[in-house]
Amino acid sequence: MTKFPLSLAQLATFCGAQVVGDANQLVEGICSLEQQKTNYLAYIASSAGLRKIQPGNNTFYLLKPRDADKINHGLTHDNPTQAFRLILTALQQAAAPVPYCAPTAQIADNAVIGDAVHIGHHVIIEDNVSIGNHCVIDSHSVIRHGCHIGNATRLGSGVSIHHDCYIGEHCVIADNVVIGGQGFGFSFEGGRWQAIPQIGRVIIGNAVHIGANSCIDRGAINDTLIDDNVIIDNLVHIAHNVHIGEGSAMAAQVGIAGSTSIGKHCLLGGQVGIVGHISLTDGVQINGGARVLQTIQQPGGYAGSFHVQPTSQWNRIIVYVKRLETLFKREKNR
Repeated sequence: MTKFPLSLAQLATFCGAQVVGDANQLVEGICSLEQQKTNYLAYIASSAGLRKIQPGNNTFYLLKPRDADKINHGLTHDNPTQAFRLILTALQQAAAPVPYCAPTAQIADNAVIGDAVHIGHHVIIEDNVSIGNHCVIDSHSVIRHGCHIGNATRLGSGVSIHHDCYIGEHCVIADNVVIGGQGFGFSFEGGRWQAIPQIGRVIIGNAVHIGANSCIDRGAINDTLIDDNVIIDNLVHIAHNVHIGEGSAMAAQVGIAGSTSIGKHCLLGGQVGIVGHISLTDGVQINGGARVLQTIQQPGGYAGSFHVQPTSQWNRIIVYVKRLETLFKREKNR
């Protein structure tokens, strides 16, 4: 892992930035614009951040080339956020996993384990599992029979991968994720609910990130599909038969009901709820807290929730809403 102090020239090589001022100036760390520190680097992603530049405090700044005249020493890049990410990635680059198998791990004799795999304590790997090279399977994770884990994928602690699921390469599956659990399929018979066996799988593409405590149910008949480069925050639920298109992202507490299709490069804000058996076309953005009740065929931004109001004002709004039907009928009968 690379450590500070580092020169501006060294940081520029991490991200392809241009140096403003003295390239040999040493940077001692990273700071935010809200808590600037002497000889630390802060990045500015928008014009609003320019107002927070403090010329006298010797903070270094990473900003766009058009704003280079506002600083004495620092870095410029056409996309400061991308450059900042590249710098942090270089600084936090994880070492290749050390080949290791904890003595408490239980691994089936016919499981295939790749090269340089790290397997933590109390891991269970069942029959006919295939694990690629350079994977990390952290403690207390369970991989049921017939699963495949692609190269350089990392599973956190307590992850459960149910039978016959497929996970691609370079994925990150955070702690306590459940993949391929029983979908919510039941038949009401004779006054009792009877579980319908779910015979599909979960198929996850490459470079997918799944946050802690999220659940992705296996398909009822067809597979549940998560395409390449999808990012999923913590505490997300994806029901059976859902298809998430490439490059889509969803924030915490999103819930997607069964057999819904989400297009490519869609963005779902926190606590978005989507009913089952509908579809969202490519490039749809849903604001946090919205409820999606029908198919969306046009890309663009959508919202569907009230902002918080003072209680007295909200109560008045509810009264007005309750009167709408009466007012409508009165106008209709005129």
